[in-house]
Amino acid sequence: MRAWAINCGVPLVCAFPWESVIYDRDGSLCAQAGTLTTTVQFGYHSPWITCSLNFRRRIYHLDDNQLRLPELCKKYGGSMDIRLMERDGRMMLTAQSPEINLDAIESEFGLIPLQTYLRDSRAMVQRFTQIAEKFCTQSRKKRV
Repeated sequence: MRAWAINCGVPLVCAFPWESVIYDRDGSLCAQAGTLTTTVQFGYHSPWITCSLNFRRRIYHLDDNQLRLPELCKKYGGSMDIRLMERDGRMMLTAQSPEINLDAIESEFGLIPLQTYLRDSRAMVQRFTQIAEKFCTQSRKKRV
């Protein structure tokens, strides 16, 4: 479940009787509970979970985007929170004030959102695969 939140770059809510979780878009665990625990069954805890999520944040792949971080930090400083997720090859930008518009920042710095990056990468792999298949087919025909 954590991987889905990271790969899709969105908060994820998963509800099962034995365990329910809420992950933020960076894969961090925001809330966790389960109705089959004794504390819920005996009425000590509610059978639901809640948490606060900041929807003014986005996930980006580190490729190319990380090169723009020094400029972004210089211009926006404390107005932006930047969390690097090196193991996942990603970073999360969070607007700390309502005046910050993430769409405008993406345009200004040429940032590529994670889903756009992944979609373009898959398309590129498909194109190269088609070219390689065509080349291999032509090479086989020449040998025969």
